[in-house]
Amino acid sequence: MRASDARTGRGEPPARKEVLMRGLAVFLSALLAVFCLACATTFSPRAIRSEITRQTGSAPSDAFELTVGEVTMSLAKALAARSSEGGLPLEGLDRFEVAVYPVPTGGAERLDFTRMPIRGWEPVVKVKKGQSSGFVLVRSGRGETVGDLVVVAAGSEKVFYGRLRGRLPRALPEALGETLQEGKPVNLLESLQEAEEKPAGEP
Repeated sequence: MRASDARTGRGEPPARKEVLMRGLAVFLSALLAVFCLACATTFSPRAIRSEITRQTGSAPSDAFELTVGEVTMSLAKALAARSSEGGLPLEGLDRFEVAVYPVPTGGAERLDFTRMPIRGWEPVVKVKKGQSSGFVLVRSGRGETVGDLVVVAAGSEKVFYGRLRGRLPRALPEALGETLQEGKPVNLLESLQEAEEKPAGEP
């Protein structure tokens, strides 16, 4: 090999170049994944209130908001385990948020959650029918579970928001999507329980 080739790397074996290129591709893919995660749309009761205000021009006059974090969820799981009745599908849950807002007067026709800017989430379904709109989104998770799920359902009078995090069955987002498409009221815990009881692979 000539001295000039050694300095410039033109004489580098093809196999080594291929390994370097693969390593660079893996690094860039990981960097892009972290960047996308950091830029993902943040969902919370406050974010939904802000979106209602942005689209209708008026803030909701009242609200019901509930957030249960990891500590409170651990206590709830312990109480459910001791209960002889059971029935609460809390095993895979680490955290959940629920909120209900009244649609501001005259805002139903302008409110359309399918127009909400969303990044970094995988849409399961988006629905717009008349004065009703909503979506089901997911992200993360492994194997047969989903790590993070958001559902929003808006009607002519109320907006429902729910977010579940933990190890959720894959059947849950599909079940909630069907509920939205059929125009039925959303019941998160009931849908979660039905999804957990459904045999794997059953449609």
